[in-house]
Amino acid sequence: MVIEQILQDFSILFHEIINNLPSQLPDFNVPITYGIPNVTTECMKDLLTVVPTSTNISTWTANQTAIFTPMLDASGKVSPGILRGNTKLVGLYSECAAINAQVEKDRWIIGGYGRLFIDASFRDYRDPSSSCHTTSMIFQGWTLDLCVPLRCSDSTNLLAIGRALSVNGSVPVCRALSIIEQGRKKDYRTWIVVAVMGLVGVATFAGTIYDYFLDSDFKARYAHTKWAQCLVAFSFYANVCQIMAMDDKKPGQIGSIHFMRFISLCWVVLGHVCMMNVVVDGKCGPDFLTSRNMNKFICFM
Repeated sequence: MVIEQILQDFSILFHEIINNLPSQLPDFNVPITYGIPNVTTECMKDLLTVVPTSTNISTWTANQTAIFTPMLDASGKVSPGILRGNTKLVGLYSECAAINAQVEKDRWIIGGYGRLFIDASFRDYRDPSSSCHTTSMIFQGWTLDLCVPLRCSDSTNLLAIGRALSVNGSVPVCRALSIIEQGRKKDYRTWIVVAVMGLVGVATFAGTIYDYFLDSDFKARYAHTKWAQCLVAFSFYANVCQIMAMDDKKPGQIGSIHFMRFISLCWVVLGHVCMMNVVVDGKCGPDFLTSRNMNKFICFM
């Protein structure tokens, strides 16, 4: 009974928050309008089914309550640290992907996930051919994750939904990425690469077993055979030993190989040191641990 009362009180509080939200938002004197997005017919049909026309939850249909609420919850929101450079308004993909509701006899609405790129200076990207403004090849702006119906989650429809938003007369959304368009479909080239990598992996495994684990007398007996030399050529142990060896005047060795190896090691070590220095100076560690601990705490509540 206590749990039921808590849930009922929370439900009432949630209704009050949603109903009073428009009056609680600050007025920045920035005109923000949202027009009708130029999307496909199927996408528009899903939007009309899912998106409510009022902030009053009591007027929402059952489909809007069951679908739009988790979509809104799974989408990105303004998060802490904006003044310290946080520009990623991330959502929760797993919650969005779990949405699967039947709205008609033969029509289902499934959650689709994507990301919008919003220009930091709110430049106008009304021209369909315009692309994001970059500084030194780096995008300057915010990214906002959106959970929409799957038929609206392709990059074209997602960009149309984002560009329906107008801020002070300009359209700041410059790009859209869709999760469903990121994965590449498998074809014959995929299986060719898998087959080649599989053969190399099997040869490496067999060569390492032959080179490291078998008896020395057995290896000496077949040392001059072609198949034994091929196995040793793929041996992980033999190749690591040859790479790390510093012997001078080794037959077939390039004279400058040691200098190239030194430069490569410096590149890797200094690169990792610089990356770690950025993390430490930015004091990302405490904030990262705080977010992880809070997520664990909320899971157990």
